[in-house]
Amino acid sequence: MSSFRSGKAAPIPSFRWMKGVLGWVVLVSGLRLVAEAGEIRAMTFNVRYPAPQDLNEKSWDLRKDLVIASIKKHRPDFLGTQEIVAEYLPFLEKELPEYAHIGRFRKGDGDRFDECSKIFYRKDCWEIVGNDHGSFQLSDTPEVVGSRDWTSMARVTSWARFRRMGTGETLYVFNTHWDHRTGRDESSRLCAERIAARKAPDDPVIFMGDFNRYQETNPMRHLLGEKVYGTEPPIAMADTDPGVQKIDHVLVWPKSAKVIKAGVVKDRYDAGAHKHVRPSDHDPTLAIIDFQARRPNVVLILADDLGYGDLSCYGQQNHQTPAIDRLAAEGVRATDFYVPVPYCAPSRAALLTGRHPFRNGLTRNPHPGIHDDRGLRPEEITLAEVFRQAGYATTCIGKWHLGHTAAFHPTQQGFDEYYGILYSNDMLPVQVWENHKVVENPAEQTLLTQRYTERATDFIERNSDKPFFLYLPHAMPHKPLAASAQFHTPETPDDLYADVIRELDGSVATIRQALESAGVLEQTILIFLSDNGPHYGGSTGGLKGKKATSWEGGIRVPFLLRYPGAFPAGQVVSTPLSSLDLFPTLLGLTGVPMPAGLKIDGENITEVLQGTTDTHGPIFSAHNEEIMTIRKGGWKLFVQEPRYLSKRDLNPDYVDRVWPNGITILGQREQPTSMQYPGVPPMPLGNPRPLFNLAADSSEMTDVSGAHPEIVEQLTAECQRFLASMPGYTNTNGEASPDKGQP
Repeated sequence: MSSFRSGKAAPIPSFRWMKGVLGWVVLVSGLRLVAEAGEIRAMTFNVRYPAPQDLNEKSWDLRKDLVIASIKKHRPDFLGTQEIVAEYLPFLEKELPEYAHIGRFRKGDGDRFDECSKIFYRKDCWEIVGNDHGSFQLSDTPEVVGSRDWTSMARVTSWARFRRMGTGETLYVFNTHWDHRTGRDESSRLCAERIAARKAPDDPVIFMGDFNRYQETNPMRHLLGEKVYGTEPPIAMADTDPGVQKIDHVLVWPKSAKVIKAGVVKDRYDAGAHKHVRPSDHDPTLAIIDFQARRPNVVLILADDLGYGDLSCYGQQNHQTPAIDRLAAEGVRATDFYVPVPYCAPSRAALLTGRHPFRNGLTRNPHPGIHDDRGLRPEEITLAEVFRQAGYATTCIGKWHLGHTAAFHPTQQGFDEYYGILYSNDMLPVQVWENHKVVENPAEQTLLTQRYTERATDFIERNSDKPFFLYLPHAMPHKPLAASAQFHTPETPDDLYADVIRELDGSVATIRQALESAGVLEQTILIFLSDNGPHYGGSTGGLKGKKATSWEGGIRVPFLLRYPGAFPAGQVVSTPLSSLDLFPTLLGLTGVPMPAGLKIDGENITEVLQGTTDTHGPIFSAHNEEIMTIRKGGWKLFVQEPRYLSKRDLNPDYVDRVWPNGITILGQREQPTSMQYPGVPPMPLGNPRPLFNLAADSSEMTDVSGAHPEIVEQLTAECQRFLASMPGYTNTNGEASPDKGQP
């Protein structure tokens, strides 16, 4: 959650602050004028209507500057006001331009003496969510403006669901004013019912106002009891002076919220003959609250070798992926999302660290028995480590491939639990591990997707009462392909790839249902993407190349994100983005602090995904220890000569026969061949450093370097600057030295 930078408190011109102010400071010693990350400042303030008897110190003309000064001094995110009459409103709007307000007048006509209980909110920090807002009368006919059956005069409660800009945090704010003579029991019941009936029941609530009742009275006991929020009463703010009963309160749900500071505001000033002028006959109540204990969950689903064109929401027509498509319909779909390396391990290391492979040190794949010494350096900080330190439950279920010896295991990199294969499912021996123990040898690959999904749903059920990070790197559709009997269709032997994708889609549907059943779907950031482009049998959606190449088909992948609290439904983003961006973006969305001094290569792309900006820095791809391409805007330059068709690609008789540990894969004869090349075949262009205008040529067919030498020069310089940020790499024509992996 982002920090507010509200600036210094506005001084009160020519006012001499008296002992009452010191009393407030003592009561809430250490109260900050600028809120820390995640903190919310709520203030309830009865500004007092212009009563005929108000003369001298109580007159509005004498008080109004102090009202503004007090609000600006304490800078509430939400200001619940009472007894604002129509003639006050233009003055408040003029003097508080940083605030917007919502709420209706009691009688609805807004005449000179018509009162309202409006919520003022910082419009640079908060926005109202859709049409989830309104006002209701405190009466037997709450939707009728001006009704007054319970009261000596019409009273109204205003409410709205708010979203914090930049983080997506959502909450409800209710502001009320109960009658001072009758109807308070009924008002308490009606407010409690409205709070309980909110559309997003998991969202926290701030309920404040002038209740005209002490905490020890029946209406307040009802609110503070167990009838409002299941079995959990709200937090009652410390809203009394020592030995003095108060009728202005701030209540907060749920009890897991942390109250940083709370107390009564006693702002005063002397004005000539008028001593100890107060902003009202009610001293406002201010509370600083932290809801970070309710951080959103993160579910990160990573497919293995899934192509850009393998999903129906990206144009696939031979098979459908309705559950994954639903993520696109309810969230964000990125059209130009990149991984920094077109093969497994470096792509995964970059995803989990936010650091380019040149910086985190893992530029090639570990392989059992061949490269046992490779792995993500233990000193690298992963998403799991940061989340676990912030109180999250963490698990990795599936393919790890960041080192398979003991020093590199997932539980050494921030995961509480691990279940899966430590490398690719075509590397021998194919064994399933649970934490530090082999539990299946050889693995039954036909059941991998099913078992991974079952483990994921079990983790969600066990940890639904706390924030959690579920990292689910599936084995499929990496070769050899395998699907369970439920999804395998032997009667159509040429569509094993489609069977595998349909099972992945079913896994997404099951996980979504588990989140919904646990009551945490709306507070979960749910992401689906691939680690690189497709192998034989997959689809690049018309892009050139495949896995292990730096053409678009190798490095551009699907990316979908669902989190209604921060992102609109159906959003399509075409700005080029990178998997390196997920580390800072997820920390920003969850309010988890970035580790001090950590150098990150990704960017926080929250605003890009929200559609409020299209700005992003250049994106680089690498192969082993060489930078291969740079993408900036619509331009893409190869700084090293591209890889073209291999001997395997050109061999019509090639079949990748894999029988892990002697077990024959289901559909062995259905495994794709090299004749099922997934993308546009890359043929030599003659120029070792071609430039493409992807905005007009997404398949990279036409080299335009000759027509745009200035673009080649600019992008080459960008590449050199990037390499210069990587100690241990030379900076010559975009070529990297083998001395890799420096911090």
